[in-house]
Amino acid sequence: MTARRKLSRRLGILFAVLCVLGVVSSILLAFGIPPDQPPVDASAALASVLAELQFGVIAFLYLNSASRQPKPDVPPSAPTFRPTIKLP
Repeated sequence: MTARRKLSRRLGILFAVLCVLGVVSSILLAFGIPPDQPPVDASAALASVLAELQFGVIAFLYLNSASRQPKPDVPPSAPTFRPTIKLP
């Protein structure tokens, strides 16, 4: 999704971490941990699940993009220009 391999990989990892944190927080809220939390209604739970799915899809797309880009083996060398005519 970006033209830079490192950036795609780092953004993919960031969105994967956000997805995992969302899943963990949803599970904890579903079980009532911490106990002082109010009960979660259905619309908030649905919004949370959709946000986690979005983060997961974006993470997949970024990581897939990073894996498809070629590794830079050797940086390109500077071109050498040779004059076509000799100056007197």
